Amino acid sequence: AATKFFEGELFSRPEVRKYLRSRGVSEGTALEWRLGYAPAAWEELSQHLLAKGFSKDEIVEAGFAVRSEKKQGEVFDRFRGRIMFPIRDISGRTVGFSGRIFEDDPGKPQAKYINSPETKVFHKSRILYGLDTAREGIRKYGFAMLVEGQVDLLMAHQLGFTSTVALSGTSFTDAHAALIKRHTDNLLIAFDGDTAGVA
Repeated sequence: AATKFFEGELFSRPEVRKYLRSRGVSEGTALEWRLGYAPAAWEELSQHLLAKGFSKDEIVEAGFAVRSEKKQGEVFDRFRGRIMFPIRDISGRTVGFSGRIFEDDPGKPQAKYINSPETKVFHKSRILYGLDTAREGIRKYGFAMLVEGQVDLLMAHQLGFTSTVALSGTSFTDAHAALIKRHTDNLLIAFDGDTAGVA
C-alpha cells in the first residue's frame, strides 16, 4: 500500500521526475523499480494508510511512522520530502524503503539517506537491494557486482549490468556474503574510491 502511494506521488511531481532524469535514471527504470516520492508533510502517508484500514500500531511497526512525544497517541511520517526506493526480499515483496532527501529544510538539515528501521521483515544487514531482480543476471554472467547505493544499482542495470546488487546504508556483512554465495562464488566490488569505499 505504501509503495503504491509513493508511486502515485512521484507521478504527480514533475520536478522530482526531472531530478531523476538529471541523474540519468530513465522513466522506464523508475517505473520498473517502482520508485516513489514521500511528500514533505507530517502525516500524509499515515493518514492514507489509516484510511486503508491499517492501525497506528501497524504503521509504526512497519517503520512508516514515529510516535509523537508531544501529542499522546499521535504519529507522524518517518519519510518526508524524499525520493523512495522500495527494498524487496528475494521473492520480490517490499520489506523496507530507502529514502533520499529531495526537499530539505535549510534550518534543520536532514541525513541524505534514511532507511526503514529494523522490523520483523526488514534487516538491512541481511538484505541486498536488487537481488530479487539480479538473480537471473548472476546466473547468466556467473558473477555478482556489488555497488554502494540504489542509484548506482539503477544505472548499472539500465546499462545492462543486470547482475548488480547494492548495499543500503550498511557495511558489507557476513550475512550479505552468505546471500551472494547462494547464487555465485564470484563477486566484483565496485565501490566509490573514497575513504569509506576503500575501508
